[in-house]
Amino acid sequence: MITARALCEEKGERPEDVFLRQYFISRTKPEPFAGWQQVDLARKWWVTHCPRLQRRSIRDNTGQTIGCILGVAVERARRVLGSDPYDVPTSPDEADFWDQIEATIPFLAGSYVALFVTKAGQRMYVDPVMSLPAVSHAGDRIIASSPVLALSQPLEPNPRINHRKIMTEGGNYGLRQTCDRNVLRGLSNHYIDLETFELHRHWPREEDVFAHPDMPLDRLAAFMTRRLGKTTSALLRSYECLMPVSGGNDSRTVLFSARRSMGHAKLCFTHRTNKISGVDCYIADQLAAKVGHKLLMIDAIGASRSGRFSAEELDRWRWRAMMRTGFVKPAAETGLIAGQLTPPADLVLRGNILDMARANQWPRDFSFSIEHGISKLAMGGRPKQENLAYWRVEYQGWMDTLPRNTSARIYDFAFLELLLPQTLGGRLIGTEHAHYVHPFNDRHLIKVCLSVDPAMRKSGELNVALHKAAGAPDMPTTGDIKRRRRIRRKVLDMFVDS
Repeated sequence: MITARALCEEKGERPEDVFLRQYFISRTKPEPFAGWQQVDLARKWWVTHCPRLQRRSIRDNTGQTIGCILGVAVERARRVLGSDPYDVPTSPDEADFWDQIEATIPFLAGSYVALFVTKAGQRMYVDPVMSLPAVSHAGDRIIASSPVLALSQPLEPNPRINHRKIMTEGGNYGLRQTCDRNVLRGLSNHYIDLETFELHRHWPREEDVFAHPDMPLDRLAAFMTRRLGKTTSALLRSYECLMPVSGGNDSRTVLFSARRSMGHAKLCFTHRTNKISGVDCYIADQLAAKVGHKLLMIDAIGASRSGRFSAEELDRWRWRAMMRTGFVKPAAETGLIAGQLTPPADLVLRGNILDMARANQWPRDFSFSIEHGISKLAMGGRPKQENLAYWRVEYQGWMDTLPRNTSARIYDFAFLELLLPQTLGGRLIGTEHAHYVHPFNDRHLIKVCLSVDPAMRKSGELNVALHKAAGAPDMPTTGDIKRRRRIRRKVLDMFVDS
């Protein structure tokens, strides 16, 4: 927090306005940003966090506080954890304490971290794709939600990955790397041992099965949309939520899985940030109407061309985004404007993780190579071909942590553990207006999705089954319209500047 405060003061910014919905965990009590909340866990760890990041304590079956959960969490696809203590059915005195914890906490859906400080050990678990980020500075015994927050000294540039190139040219950090040589990103499906700061895999387990060849696809899709709908509905009823809608598959699945609860949504919206997103707007308008909403179309292109926002405002938003994310390249101008024009809310419910339903990481021939795996991480800092060779050892080292039962799903686990923590966690924490939550961020749903053969997913069969099970209308996607030139031109002509 020391470096974050100094950088903000130098820029004339208030850190409490910059690091929204973020947290900081340390051995010693820090000076909090204005309005930030603090709790001392067992006189061993201080948890300091933005008040807009919800916290609830964890109690064991004797009533003792043994930790806390930060963020948004849904239990068993129906109960949103509020501010009341969360009770677990075990205590540190029981021999199978950690087994029971790992049968409970990691299967919460949402965007959260869970911290345990007990006589049986001290650990921190993260949500299934680490959408609420966790980075660590082992030397200073600090864990935080972003690299800049984790620093007590000026930034020491990471010699392995050029953060200045990432800021200007784009790309992800990847494979646990951050902008600072001393700060490492965690890994989803691993807990952090708070005594050693080492990572340990807790999911999947050797006995988990990732194939159900005898189960009909419609039954799998029905289970997935039913559970997804319950989680989404629980969030809609508990928070003020925005529903982003596009012309793609994923938002459609989320929207219609919870269609009976859509009356609780604050609004449905879409962004127009580039030419082809006009097609998204056209389709999203019709989809929103099907669930009883009038779509809010946020025209960032029009706002940009009108000169509504000054260069100084845009530069300020870029700087804030880089601070929050740890020097990730900010969005393009229309993306920045779209974020600023999005109405405030508690949550934005997105469908990103459902990319798995189309096997988006797999090559067309379904062959395996480390080079392909690394290429899908979209790492920056050096030329692509150089990255493929440079990070080979680290990628192999990560593969070696996977149990044997995942050998036919390596690309999918790389998506969950190596890519999404950078894109959903590392980038979306840079937004101002709301906490981005992904209702599909649920290990039960992820496991079922992974059980569908990659070829069946890539062919589109699973998405068709999901839309049918969710009751979504048979309407074209953005991809369908993009491939039909005449219809695409007709749609884009609706916008006078296209």
